[in-house]
Amino acid sequence: MRNVVTSVSNDAGMLEFAFELLSLCWTLEGMAKHCNMGRMVFSTHCRERINMMPMAVLNCWRLRHAARILREDSNQLIRRIAMHVGFSSSQYFARKFQERYGQSPQSKASALCLNMNSFYFFG
Repeated sequence: MRNVVTSVSNDAGMLEFAFELLSLCWTLEGMAKHCNMGRMVFSTHCRERINMMPMAVLNCWRLRHAARILREDSNQLIRRIAMHVGFSSSQYFARKFQERYGQSPQSKASALCLNMNSFYFFG
């Protein structure tokens, strides 16, 4: 696995690399070790660069990726999406999704289905 510090030179590259690694079971210690940093240094670096704590950043990226999957295929099982993007609990995933997007993943998927059906019906 490549090293974030030496192989990612910009924020877009960091985001791309993060999507590659979303499904791994990360801990703060694991992320810091992967970047050849201690936990405190890594947390400080993350907070200074993007104004968020590392696990919050990881969950944000996971939720963005889940929303993208829902947009591309709203018939996917929510549990499958949660596991695919790296959440170990579909309930925790649903709670975080609700906090981030203001609606449950199920509601989002249903709305996307309705929008697609309306588009084809009225298109």
